[in-house]
Amino acid sequence: RDALDRLGDGDLVLRARLMARLASALTPATDPRGPIRMALEATAIARGLENPRDRLEIVFTAMAALMDFHDPWHRAEVNREAEELALRLCDRPKLARIRARLVTDYLEQCDTNAAWASVQAFDDVARELGQPRFLWISSGFQAMRALLEGRWSDADRHHARARELGREVPMARLPLAVQRLQRMFVSTRYDQLDEIVEEVLGAFPRVVAELGMQWVFVAMVHCRRRDLAAAKAVLSRVDHDLILPGGDRALTLPLAEFAVLSGDLERARRAYDKLSTEKERSGHGGMITLCCDGVVRRTLGLLASLLGDHEEANEHFRRGVVKLRAMSARPALAQTLYDWAACGFAWGDRENAERHLAEARALADELDMTGLSDQIAALEVSSQATASRPELASRDLVPPGPPPPAAENDGLSFSLERAGELWLIRSSEGDFHLPDVKGLQFLHHLISQPGRDVHVLDLVTGTGDRRAAGDAGEHLDDTARSQYRSRVDSLREELEEAEAFDDFERASRLREELELLTREIARAFGLGGRKRRAADSSERARTAVQRRLKDAIQRIARQAPRLASHLELSIRTGLFCTYRPAGLDY
Repeated sequence: RDALDRLGDGDLVLRARLMARLASALTPATDPRGPIRMALEATAIARGLENPRDRLEIVFTAMAALMDFHDPWHRAEVNREAEELALRLCDRPKLARIRARLVTDYLEQCDTNAAWASVQAFDDVARELGQPRFLWISSGFQAMRALLEGRWSDADRHHARARELGREVPMARLPLAVQRLQRMFVSTRYDQLDEIVEEVLGAFPRVVAELGMQWVFVAMVHCRRRDLAAAKAVLSRVDHDLILPGGDRALTLPLAEFAVLSGDLERARRAYDKLSTEKERSGHGGMITLCCDGVVRRTLGLLASLLGDHEEANEHFRRGVVKLRAMSARPALAQTLYDWAACGFAWGDRENAERHLAEARALADELDMTGLSDQIAALEVSSQATASRPELASRDLVPPGPPPPAAENDGLSFSLERAGELWLIRSSEGDFHLPDVKGLQFLHHLISQPGRDVHVLDLVTGTGDRRAAGDAGEHLDDTARSQYRSRVDSLREELEEAEAFDDFERASRLREELELLTREIARAFGLGGRKRRAADSSERARTAVQRRLKDAIQRIARQAPRLASHLELSIRTGLFCTYRPAGLDY
């Protein structure tokens, strides 16, 4: 900054080079708009210069501040010019980086044909260079494409190859960790989620972690689990006022999803206004993620539905589905069709909703998306039981509009009573008995205390004493944690120094020690940085309670579908479970 101030308008080339370097150095920033303005000015100067080397150097450097943030159509135009310059000057390393950037540009535009052509062009120069720092990206791109198209085995094979090639490349850690997390999200199979999140948290570079970006990813995990209390706690670390006006979609989209799930109308409106300027783009996570998750239109459809604009939501879903078909993005297509169907049932558009849900079911079953298949099955039960009451659409997706007024009793009342080895369920749909199962015990406990949050360990033990579940204390005490983290900071500084001096042997040794320490700290902490107990059974209890409540409601659904639908809508699960009825008589 001092150099720019002293230089003034004298040396135009030097001024452009300084601006490009400064914009790049300031990225990532909590508010990227300043670096973007500086980078755009530098590229505008460069494109008017005669010397091709000066033009390439300035544009190449400045584009680092524009990737992930600026308009992808303009970026692609400038990157294509830079590609021609790099070819003319035979600068192969820059050519590889520029082609990788073009992959991102085209994916954000939803132009998968151009993106995959750029992947092939990148692979050609990466093979020519033969360096792991480029080769791992080729395999990462192939894994990204396979994930987008729902080819799970191909995705796993290419991802494993990328990890092998990128083992000694520090910059590969975060993109590959996030891509592994995306594999769980896209396939809706969450069995290894905690382990993967720990890897992601350990992979965030210090400069990015200081901005708090990692907590948005953690909150997204909680949102997918429908644990809104945990998501809210994590997001309290994040400054929404900085991310929503200027952040990239990798951060804005999860915040929008949280706003939808929590029914936060104010933040939903802000997210809608921000994303409306990017409505023709994909959900590509940018250079740092190697992931492409559907299209922005899907999120806009959910936001518009929450905000009560059903016509606008319908148009977003329709256009989003058209884009996803053209992209061959089958998993994202299945998810978007499900979202569209759930909102359609809420609006009373039953005919179209059933058609969308049928296609979503076929895709989810074909792609073995077990989590989505479960959501679809629940929505089918709910929609059949509430055909005459569209306001009771499936809660498992998202509130389909502004919170409705309390439902009328409409003759529906019920009770659960223990009768020896059976449970007697009395309802306006008839009385019936069910065998004693844990899920019915949990259900009775919750509905006997409407509106009260009950911890899953209290449900499982039935004692109110969570220690009965087997908590054996913390993995590490405070002193040990402090010593571990101090050593991690020291190792990171030593590693940066070793890499700067190309001391590969020392860097490899330091990296190995750093990974061991990072894993130990990750074991001692759970999601959101909370201290983890050595025998912590909360997560196991959460999964068991959720599964058994679902089983109990399914048993009830065979005899009383309307009651089952009400319970599905009113029982909130997570680490704390609650029965929150909407004006019904219990």
